Amino acid sequence: MSHELRTPLTVLQGYLEMMDEQPLEGAVREKALHTMREQTQRMEGLVKQLLTLSKIEAAPTHLLNERLMCR
Repeated sequence: MSHELRTPLTVLQGYLEMMDEQPLEGAVREKALHTMREQTQRMEGLVKQLLTLSKIEAAPTHLLNERLMCR
């Protein structure tokens, strides 16, 4: 899981450092922005999954001991 979070962060950090060193223009700038948007969406999906899993794990679990009629 840590790899899944680190990869988008590394991509974002790399592009931000490039933009900090020199302004990006034209197609290079558009590609960088597109990639950063994709990576933030990827991270958002991962965070949503983690929050859902956390809610599931936090919910109380009740097991029922009942007889079932099987045919």
